[in-house]
Amino acid sequence: MQLGSDAESAIESYQEAIRIKPAYFDALLDLTRLHIRRNEFEEAKEVLKDGLDSGLKDADADSINIEILIAEGKFDEAMSIINVLVDEEPDSASYLADRCLIRITRNANLDLALDDCTNMIELATRGAYYHFLRALVHYRKGDFQNAVDDLDKSLKVNDELGYVYRARSAANQKLGNLTQAEDDLQASKFLYKYSGWYWSHFWN
Repeated sequence: MQLGSDAESAIESYQEAIRIKPAYFDALLDLTRLHIRRNEFEEAKEVLKDGLDSGLKDADADSINIEILIAEGKFDEAMSIINVLVDEEPDSASYLADRCLIRITRNANLDLALDDCTNMIELATRGAYYHFLRALVHYRKGDFQNAVDDLDKSLKVNDELGYVYRARSAANQKLGNLTQAEDDLQASKFLYKYSGWYWSHFWN
């Protein structure tokens, strides 16, 4: 998806949020992802550095760093880092999520990704993102009904996530549920016009 001037507006919005709250993880992560999708890796690394300088928690910094490494194609380096972190904190849902994301992005060891995602969900108290992540594993494995089931659970936790509706639209499309697919697509556009801009490469 070509973001054009909309990306510039989004960058400005995230930068403003970070000026107000310098260690705001969600804004730092989304700003990093925007730079990644524009192949602006040095800018993404600068976002991470500024977050660390402002007191970003180590676990959050690790998550952002791993996404940068994934985007650069440094899967082995990312996996080495996350394996150490999981060994140190095996009950960290966040670290399991990061390892699951590496495997989904690489489209490799999806059975292990599914194990990580299932363990992650069992550890998490609120799992909108985690159910979404496991749905991506199901989608990559061609198990579209289980993907829809996890996306349903994600939306029960938070029904305002446009990218989850967009993913469910794609899964319903694969299942031939065309009416539901169109309804979900419209819901995603209502919530955020570019709700699938970061995640779309997982289902396209």
